Amino acid sequence: MNFARHRSIPADRIPPMPFALKAMGYYQTSAPWEEENDGIHRPHCGLFWCADGSAEFMIGTCPFELKKNEVLCYYPFEAHRIRVLHDSFEYFWITFDGTDVSDTLAKFRCFREPFRTGPPPETLFREAYDCLGDLSEAALYRGGAIVYQILSMAACPREKKDTDTPENLLVSRFQQIVDEESGNRELNLMKIASRLHCHRTTLTRLVKQKLGFLPVHYLNQVRLRNALELLENSDLTAAEISEVCGFATPEYFSRKFKQLTGEPPRRFRNH
Repeated sequence: MNFARHRSIPADRIPPMPFALKAMGYYQTSAPWEEENDGIHRPHCGLFWCADGSAEFMIGTCPFELKKNEVLCYYPFEAHRIRVLHDSFEYFWITFDGTDVSDTLAKFRCFREPFRTGPPPETLFREAYDCLGDLSEAALYRGGAIVYQILSMAACPREKKDTDTPENLLVSRFQQIVDEESGNRELNLMKIASRLHCHRTTLTRLVKQKLGFLPVHYLNQVRLRNALELLENSDLTAAEISEVCGFATPEYFSRKFKQLTGEPPRRFRNH
């Protein structure tokens, strides 16, 4: 079943953040289906992630064929056209804006043509859908964190294939450890590097090269996303959330949280 949801919060209520989720959807269609958008009224970026089949895409003036397990992005005000080539085409899509979103997206360095990466993370796309149905500020920040995770997963191939390298697999394993164990406050760069049998400077270089961000940035983003969800959906205190989400101290959690939202956790929860 096809579905889509768009952000209903006015632009002037969106707090400044690197990524802000704008819309997402899932479509399953077949030839001769087509879609065209001139991009004139779209000051945001977008991502298409093919789950099955293939389609012809025109981004600006560049034609591409998007196939199963491939990703393609477009930048603000870029026109795009989609034409299904075969019997079926199944894909997820998201659009997102934010402060300097084009520069931030460019750091991932793999989206000016289709990029093979693996099956789409359906759970994350559905979480994005749920965030768009929630009008709270917590949902806005959580949506931005989901965009970051989806882009990170797209940029780091998760399938075993000829283009895999030990470096790609190392970064993919780093992401898996962080996603699964971020609640462990003992988890840090040195311990992750030890488990991956590499030096921490090597891991830092590879993560920065593949994802565009430092490892500690990714770890903090995952922890903050989990903290936002608990602030919104639980009665735990800020100190308890700090411990559950793996922050070293409540003070450090409060400082990082304020950097993200502009407010300390307690005041944010009261909105």
